[in-house]
Amino acid sequence: MRLFFDPAGPMLTYREGVLHVADLNPELKTQWSMTRWEMFKLGVRCLLSSLIR
Repeated sequence: MRLFFDPAGPMLTYREGVLHVADLNPELKTQWSMTRWEMFKLGVRCLLSSLIR
């Protein structure tokens, strides 16, 4: 599932319990495992930061 994508920057995807972060300029891929609770907290933090700005 794609969470975020920007052609000039990062792409965040989540598959099978793993968050994948790809920096597309230059191409660099990072991944780490997250629990559902950690993923939920990340989503809430992203939501709150978008509302504050």
